[in-house]
Amino acid sequence: MLLKLAGAIGAGVLLTALTALPAGAATNTVTIGAPVTLTYRILVAVPVTVVCDPVAGTVQEIDVSVAVTEAVGKKVASGQATDASISPQPPLLTCDGVTQNHLVVDVIPAGGSPPFRYGGAIIQAGFFIFTDSGNESGNSPYTPVRLVK
Repeated sequence: MLLKLAGAIGAGVLLTALTALPAGAATNTVTIGAPVTLTYRILVAVPVTVVCDPVAGTVQEIDVSVAVTEAVGKKVASGQATDASISPQPPLLTCDGVTQNHLVVDVIPAGGSPPFRYGGAIIQAGFFIFTDSGNESGNSPYTPVRLVK
């Protein structure tokens, strides 16, 4: 009986240790949503979801950026855009470790880039939070997507 009780307590302790997150564990995630739409071969609307940890200090600025790259014939079309929020305006993101912040970032081709076209592209998104006591950031992996109408 004593052996069974000790085994049950040991299993409980092990499960608790395996499922508990260490203090300061980062939950910062950035994911690319769908659909990613292309308008007039110029404007790519990219849905992004950001989950960020609580931040220490006073937020000075929040940037959410998206880069789009696509092979167009023998050239490469590319563009990057940033949505920014500067204090004391309402923040662009709610950072509490659980809120899913949904945004759409509009990207146009960079100077000298050919226009985008419908089809496959690679997108990466990220965020950066500037505070008076440190910074926080997160990035998505390079994500293959289809640019659709």
